[in-house]
Amino acid sequence: MEKMKRVVLISCGKRKMMMAAPGRDLCTGAMFVKVLRYAEQTCDAAALLSAEHGLVMFDDVIEPYDKTLNDMPIADRRRWAAPAMRSSPIISRSAR
Repeated sequence: MEKMKRVVLISCGKRKMMMAAPGRDLCTGAMFVKVLRYAEQTCDAAALLSAEHGLVMFDDVIEPYDKTLNDMPIADRRRWAAPAMRSSPIISRSAR
């Protein structure tokens, strides 16, 4: 029997760099940095959940943004989530 893979999706938070950067560097909040370090040491795969850009691999360069999912109605959050989950390379990799 194949071992289940551990996958973590980390939300960015409010604190970000002021210029485009890889996902792992763009988010600068203390909690994000701690969770990222933990995930990279203990999980098989990890990705960034961005309210603006969807599911982002940590090496992908993205622009900073101010959008948040916190104030978004649940129906809008579901519409936001559907394409990211269908097309994500991290989800398909973890299913192997």
